[in-house]
Amino acid sequence: MSCPRRSTTELDVREYKKDGAVRGHVLGAAEEINLQLEDHLLNLQTMSGSRFVGRYAQKVRTWEKTLNLVVETLEVWYNVQRKWMYLESIFIGSEDIRMQLPEEAKKFDKINKEFKTIMKTTHESPVVVRAATQKEFDALTAMGDRLDKCQKSLTDYLDTKRNAFSRFYFISDDELLSVLGSSDPTSIQVHMLKLFDNVKELKFGSGASKIQGMVSSEKEGFDLCVKDITPPEKGASPVDGPVEEWMTLVEQAMKDSLKVISKTGIFNYASSPRSEWILDADVLGMVTLAGQCSASSTVPSRRRRDSCPSHDDVDGLFFEFEAIRTASSDRDASSALGARPRRPGRRRRAPHTPTSARGAVVTIANAGSLVWWTWEVEDAFRAVKEGDKHAMKTLEARLTKQLNELVAMVRQDLNKINRKKVNTLLIIDVHSRDIVDSFIRESILNAKEFAWESQLRFYWDRDVDDCVIKQCTGFFRYGYEYMGLNGRLVITPLTDRCYMTITQALTFKLGGSPAGPAGTGKTETVKDLAKSLALPCFVINCGEGLDYKAMGSIFSGLVQVGAWGCFDEFNRINIEVLSVVSAQLRSIQNALIYDNPTCDIGNGDISVKRVAGFATCGFFITMNPGYAGRTELPDNLKALFRPVTMIVPDLQMICEIMLFSEGFEGAKVLARKMTVLYKLSKEQLSKQYHYDFGLRSLKSVLVMAGGLKRQYSDLREDIVLMRVLRDSNMPKYVFEDVPLFKGLIKDLFPGLDAPRVGYEDLKIEVAAHLTANGYKCSDDAVHREQCDKVIQMYETMIVRRARGVP
Repeated sequence: MSCPRRSTTELDVREYKKDGAVRGHVLGAAEEINLQLEDHLLNLQTMSGSRFVGRYAQKVRTWEKTLNLVVETLEVWYNVQRKWMYLESIFIGSEDIRMQLPEEAKKFDKINKEFKTIMKTTHESPVVVRAATQKEFDALTAMGDRLDKCQKSLTDYLDTKRNAFSRFYFISDDELLSVLGSSDPTSIQVHMLKLFDNVKELKFGSGASKIQGMVSSEKEGFDLCVKDITPPEKGASPVDGPVEEWMTLVEQAMKDSLKVISKTGIFNYASSPRSEWILDADVLGMVTLAGQCSASSTVPSRRRRDSCPSHDDVDGLFFEFEAIRTASSDRDASSALGARPRRPGRRRRAPHTPTSARGAVVTIANAGSLVWWTWEVEDAFRAVKEGDKHAMKTLEARLTKQLNELVAMVRQDLNKINRKKVNTLLIIDVHSRDIVDSFIRESILNAKEFAWESQLRFYWDRDVDDCVIKQCTGFFRYGYEYMGLNGRLVITPLTDRCYMTITQALTFKLGGSPAGPAGTGKTETVKDLAKSLALPCFVINCGEGLDYKAMGSIFSGLVQVGAWGCFDEFNRINIEVLSVVSAQLRSIQNALIYDNPTCDIGNGDISVKRVAGFATCGFFITMNPGYAGRTELPDNLKALFRPVTMIVPDLQMICEIMLFSEGFEGAKVLARKMTVLYKLSKEQLSKQYHYDFGLRSLKSVLVMAGGLKRQYSDLREDIVLMRVLRDSNMPKYVFEDVPLFKGLIKDLFPGLDAPRVGYEDLKIEVAAHLTANGYKCSDDAVHREQCDKVIQMYETMIVRRARGVP
């Protein structure tokens, strides 16, 4: 063994480049050095314990001390280097951040100079035992403490920005720094989907000096109907000033705009046939009560407050609406409102509808329809009380007629946005019709009965000038969050019960805890209820990496935004973290119970977002008890959530409604065949890890069936479904299961056969490519199988977001 001075092992010192420029030197990987150090230290320990160490004892102790110092120094060195690289990209690479944090920038400049000096010396003399000395250890340790202080100042700065615009809690520090460090307002675009639910981008005016509206992932958008979203005392353009200020104004402008537009939209429901009302709506927002200030030759693309209906104008509309509704007990008044069938060939306009409301504001469907449906059901209850025994049956007939009209509409040549609207409305309308049908079967004759009180009921309350939602003892304000065209869940009796449990939990300031097997709709049900209330819902996938600090940051964002948080697989979090999370949630719930304006979850007081006095934040956890490696929740944490047991959903009912929404007339029979096929396949085919016979697989097949029906409108519906079931499932089955699956298809669809989609041009190109690259098999049958597998892969890519090739 050589003495330390003769050791020639060198550190791997490399140039540190960023943006094409050399920014200094850094240490490379040190795995080999660490292995050598471990080996040498083990040998030294063995020698020190030997009875023959004798006169070498002092040398052994010197070596042990030297090598231990090297180990400690390298550990500190790499830790400091990691912090330096992170902060260097912030303070050296961004002049904007330096201007906003001048003191921290000066401190970092000193650290930067010292670190580069050490690295330069190491680059010139990279021998490990000479570089990793006590002097470097002390200098690097002090440097690490100073870097921690810079990091703390930076974190406090980011927290200040997050408290100013709370949605910044839902993007990482690096993403937030990229926004704060850019002078370009459009840099926010890449993060919009994380800040808002399905808002992909903002519509900027010329020169990015004005924000005109929002656009969803489906390319559907609306314009902000506001005069200016900048505080009048600043007198600047909307995107002037700090990003957190004008983004706060954008968020408020979104809600104010949708409230004004939706208020007019609900009134306009009575002024035209329902089919026209639906197709005229350029903004759906799913269950958001929204509309669009559309651009046209007569209306500027950037709407101003003076060109949109004011609150006073719309109040006038609703006073007239109420006068029509209550002036007479006969059915003619209701007919004028659309609550009863209109006379054939007669179209009545609501009185005093402003031109701006008809021309610039086009309404959406879901929540507006639900407001009117709620009124129609309660009007039917009133009619029954007054002696009209057939009022509920008349309402059911009218709802069935509306459904048939929508089915006819969905078969038409609609654009993608309108088709999505009609599909979603069909799902909602089927549920509304089924509720009325159950009232008839069960002889529900009074609006005070639990069967009606337990439903989500939408009202426009003139006293508070807002849309409110009621269910049992729960009372909620509509959130006016824009959500684009991101779909709705098929509502089953299980969904209804879960809704009711969650809304009652929220009423008592508790969280919700849906639990059940995978594929039962735990997360989707929570998200869909949030859509019903037009509240943002953020889904957080939990794991062992989440600590109490990360959870506290998420809770801070949810409380200040007034959003819902759905924590998937919550029981994967470590038990030590869960005990702290329990205290954090208890603090939040106490603030909700006692109407405190703030709460403290360990990071200082944070404000609780309230809308008209109602706190809108909610916390939900989903768990799958059957999975291994899950943590048992502490009792004090369980007490904060109301449990909901989710069972396997009614697949046949879901298939029927989705087929119905895709325009299939024989949805009931076809849904039964489809679910039976999946049930038999699950029981009789071999057990393969990639086989999926659950709801997710069913949904993709149903979407594919709708597309094929529109493409081949002259084909019989059973042939369309049979072809889709065959072509979408065959690619994933192993060879021995294919004949059995074909037999099941023939049993359920006897006498039917349909050739596969040809893709002749694609087949020719595939065959030519295989031949050109030497992959063509000499056996023609095998070659055809090769081409067929490529075609199957192509078909799978059409309907699946992700594909796996075993």
